[in-house]
Amino acid sequence: MRTKFGLTLILALISMLAVGNAVYAAMLQKSPMSTLPNREKIAGTETMLVRNADSVEVTINTKGLMPDWAYTVWWIIFHHPENCVEGCGADDLDREDVDGAAFWATGGLADKNGNATFTAQLNARELPSGDDQVMKDKTGGIGLMDTMTEIHVVVRTHGKQIAGMVDKQISTLNAGCPPNQCANEQFAVFEPLTSVTPVQPRGKLTTTWGKIKQGQ
Repeated sequence: MRTKFGLTLILALISMLAVGNAVYAAMLQKSPMSTLPNREKIAGTETMLVRNADSVEVTINTKGLMPDWAYTVWWIIFHHPENCVEGCGADDLDREDVDGAAFWATGGLADKNGNATFTAQLNARELPSGDDQVMKDKTGGIGLMDTMTEIHVVVRTHGKQIAGMVDKQISTLNAGCPPNQCANEQFAVFEPLTSVTPVQPRGKLTTTWGKIKQGQ
């Protein structure tokens, strides 16, 4: 009887775990990076966005950057993309009915060949708290409210490394400029639930980046 009860309990736990995995399965989207301002796709690049129930994660593998220069990456969130005008872009962040936000995700240095990999995680209802890390916010300080909404990522240059300032060059909006010139150089768009593939579950402007059309 004890053995039978134990086996029944184990089977019940396995069933619960299977249901839990179905509920919390992550969703994956992929996109190449594109240039700014011409919006041309960059061959050999790939950006992956994983959407979880309460967070999103991005991995950017890109090239065509300036060797050893400093870069930041920015989350651009549009909670109501249906209210954007002709596709969601920088100007739509000022629309109250879009519920948009733009804020720092991560940063780093390009390698000697102009290649870079950036990774970042964003938890729902979380904004960065550092100085000069939030470009726009129409969410009332909430940040990401819906992990399945439209998300863009933008790579921004801060120019050559400046001694004593590199940490800020890779973590704030305009550090290093001047004397360098900051500019948004690359972007990727992830439309809501478009081209999504289930993956294994897991247990995070003074300058415009240009108008980004749906489906670009």
